[in-house]
Amino acid sequence: MTDFNDMYLLAGSEELSREFNELAGYYSDYYKEIHGFRPRYMALCADAYESHEALVEAMSHLKRLCEGLSDYMNAMRETFEGREELRSYGWHLPPETDPELAAKSAAAQAERDALRARMEYECSWEYHLEQQVQAAKAKAEQEEDDLQSWYYNKYEAVA
Repeated sequence: MTDFNDMYLLAGSEELSREFNELAGYYSDYYKEIHGFRPRYMALCADAYESHEALVEAMSHLKRLCEGLSDYMNAMRETFEGREELRSYGWHLPPETDPELAAKSAAAQAERDALRARMEYECSWEYHLEQQVQAAKAKAEQEEDDLQSWYYNKYEAVA
């Protein structure tokens, strides 16, 4: 069985490579949670770097990036709007304690729940069947209109 901790290592810097790969995995996951996609602007595997010095430099850069994401999340948690935005992305945060903010938060949560329920319904088989019935009715009405306009154009418009 392959041990993934021993893959993608830079020869001569195995311990630093393992550390870099682990931190890069955390950073990639964290970045995806915030931005919705994984970072593609830098190599996140230790074996992509040509030397130990380049790997050390990439490791220090990656640590600064992780600190920046942490600062971003802390800044988002400081405001009510930021906390609500994080909740809308699926983050679980403690409930609001201020009554006014708790009411806003509850209203926003109810709106998110309603949206989720509507999306689940629109993915259901019942919704699909309803859409088929509505499409069939619309097609029948269009055919009836076409038939009436054909008779009108053929017999009444000429006269």
